[in-house]
Amino acid sequence: MVQTEDASGYGAMNPPRRAGPSEAARRGAVAYLVRSLATGESRAPHTGALNYQADAPKIPAAALSVVDAELLERMAAHGEPVRIRLRLASTSGPATAWNVVGDIPGTGSEMIVVGGHLDSWDPGQGAIDDGAGMAITVAAARLAGAQARPARTLRVVLYGAEEPEFSQLASEAYAAAHGAEAPRVAAVGESDAGADRVWSLQLPSGALAKPEMKTLAAVLAPLAINVSPQAAAGSGSDTEAMVKLGAPPVSFRQDASRYFDWHHSAEDTLDKVDRAQLNQNVAAWAALLYIVANSAVDLHPAPAAAAAPAR
Repeated sequence: MVQTEDASGYGAMNPPRRAGPSEAARRGAVAYLVRSLATGESRAPHTGALNYQADAPKIPAAALSVVDAELLERMAAHGEPVRIRLRLASTSGPATAWNVVGDIPGTGSEMIVVGGHLDSWDPGQGAIDDGAGMAITVAAARLAGAQARPARTLRVVLYGAEEPEFSQLASEAYAAAHGAEAPRVAAVGESDAGADRVWSLQLPSGALAKPEMKTLAAVLAPLAINVSPQAAAGSGSDTEAMVKLGAPPVSFRQDASRYFDWHHSAEDTLDKVDRAQLNQNVAAWAALLYIVANSAVDLHPAPAAAAAPAR
């Protein structure tokens, strides 16, 4: 897996973990092992969702640490016989999760919705995925709403089930409960990429030209954050359902260079969070929330112009 600042290395390697077991089963495999989707050299394996397909047998599947996967590769390359015995005790079953919603009420009817997700993979503490995201957005909302009551409500959502399946459970549950509020959402965003520094912000199409967002760009510049000319396609898996209902997405891009050294493993612990970089995240989010919450800026993309009639 390639180490990248923008997490594209992880995106490229997701299919072997998610779809690999079913593809292997179709070809006669009795079990499936995947080299961890990780950039570190730890003995701790990386976990994550897999999605069994209905047209293939459900064979046992597991991840090997990068170190152990390379050991097996070297043994096989030298022609040594390799025999693997799997002892897995995986279970699955129904569970209840909750979305936790908190507001700093505004004077008007509109709101800004931000947050992170509560659930994490069981091997570690979930400090970077996604304890940091919850801490960043809660702290930013508190700062943005501390001086005076904002014009727009600041809402923080801690989503209860982002990790399972295709990451739609919490998103769809929130939209089912709050979808009618979508026309009143001025912006929606999620922090779910650890605690390392923000390097870019993506806004909805056309928003960068608005005076309020030019002010935001000037505020973010001393934090070494650029406002990208590339429009935000979304703002996170937990906010996807609200974006589909028309809520304008905002997306802070974070440095993911270290993130996948520990992501989804037993090494996702609090000591991996760098306080200075965490503070930079909070400052960036607080600036965004303060400016959007205390202005009338409209971040909804402008309607596409009608095509000229053919002559």
